[in-house]
Amino acid sequence: MKYIERFELVRRERWRQKRRVRELRRRALLLKRNPHRRKRAKISEICITPPKIFSFSENYHATVRCLRELKDAAISPGSRGAARVPVYIDISAIRKITVAGALVLAAEIDRWRRLVEKPMRPRKLRKWDPTVRSLLHSLGFFELLDVNAEWSDGEVEDGDQLTVLPMIARTTLEQRILGSLSRVSNALHGDPTIYGALVEAAYNATKHAYPDGYNWKYQPTVKGWWATASWDASEDCVKFLVYDQGVGIAETLPRWEGWEKVRGILALLPLGVGENLNDESNMIRAALEVDRTSLAGGHGKGLQDVVEVVRGFAGSQVRILSGRGSIIYYSSEHIEVEDHALHLGGTLVEWTIPVREFEDE
Repeated sequence: MKYIERFELVRRERWRQKRRVRELRRRALLLKRNPHRRKRAKISEICITPPKIFSFSENYHATVRCLRELKDAAISPGSRGAARVPVYIDISAIRKITVAGALVLAAEIDRWRRLVEKPMRPRKLRKWDPTVRSLLHSLGFFELLDVNAEWSDGEVEDGDQLTVLPMIARTTLEQRILGSLSRVSNALHGDPTIYGALVEAAYNATKHAYPDGYNWKYQPTVKGWWATASWDASEDCVKFLVYDQGVGIAETLPRWEGWEKVRGILALLPLGVGENLNDESNMIRAALEVDRTSLAGGHGKGLQDVVEVVRGFAGSQVRILSGRGSIIYYSSEHIEVEDHALHLGGTLVEWTIPVREFEDE
């Protein structure tokens, strides 16, 4: 290469470098004058990671916190529209899930689907725990996700003998739904007290859980209820569950005609409990006591219909999680109460009855 040619190449390279430096200085000056021109970091997706144990009895706080993260994501400005940030729950993180936890999670996925108007696609399906996947599939979880997951059948080990009925989700108690609840109760020899309890819990959800004019943090998309039933061979018991996304029992009590009686019962409780009207578990317990002596209301005995089931079966219990309060009512009529820091986001009623009670009949 001749000297003149090499000189020309070096000159051109230096010219390109100077032009590049001028361009970088120009951009830096524009950003200094208008910092909003800087590109904001984009969030590619939001991943909600559930706790390993998804259970209200064993891991209440972490379980409810996960459900609240899902609800927060559904109402966030970026959850809808063309620029929606993808959101998904990493179900593969769950190693144990109860039927109660699965029912409430399914109800929240149902709320998500209706509010965002787009299904939440599952991911890492092959990494899901087989027992968790089978339970959710039986419940109808995959239909909510709008995917075909027939391959999940039969992947549960023989030792985990859990049968779960498909979830019922409704807003009313028309005759067809009453028939469905009746068929559920027939699983236990058609016991009338079980049928009455299921209807009462569903009735309360449709009539009282969603008061008009309430200032919702998480607006319900449907004023309805979700229900299922299960049989656990390892525990030798059956469970019936009804859940609503309402305000909670304690929140509805001040509007109830028996509220003054509830206040009177609270005043008789030990100092520091009865004076605290935010003690939701004891408010539920007091309402139960008022229902014991009152038939007012025009529809059975309310909470008394709910707990009447377990009185007839030794070793059975009914758990009511509502708002921040929790009570467990045993067949011996002993009651345990507990309050939590986080609001459940509705009311969950769970009856647990030993199978042996029906085998003896």
